[in-house]
Amino acid sequence: MYDARLRLETLDGAFVISLSGTNYSVTFRRLNEGRGITAMHSVQAEEGAPITPNEFLERCLGCSQGQGEGVGMDHASPRLGLQRAEYDRDTQRAYVEFRGPDDDGGDAIATAIFSYRTSARLSKKQVHEEIVRKARHLLKKAAAAT
Repeated sequence: MYDARLRLETLDGAFVISLSGTNYSVTFRRLNEGRGITAMHSVQAEEGAPITPNEFLERCLGCSQGQGEGVGMDHASPRLGLQRAEYDRDTQRAYVEFRGPDDDGGDAIATAIFSYRTSARLSKKQVHEEIVRKARHLLKKAAAAT
């Protein structure tokens, strides 16, 4: 399994995005008037990390604007964040899980399990990106169908 999961936590009114298994983290805080956010990070290159510090910071920036892995701030409530993405080459099945806090104080969990086939020779990272993209697409279609 490709392990580049972003983790979202709330701490003293701030949102902290971190990368599981690394020291990478970014803290987002709302500006006093609520018109925007400020970010603070302490990210240094780490041997064995699944992504570079620059890739992590780009993902966090996109997430804070609601364009990244689905982790970020949408007014006062955080969105669902990518929790897990797995692909079995033998069965050609993918499992993608998004998770985040629910408005009632519980957890919101959305999963997508689907077949993924491609004739292209993709790296593990490319397969990971493709199955996450397809999972998002499937969940959007499901939401539109209701």
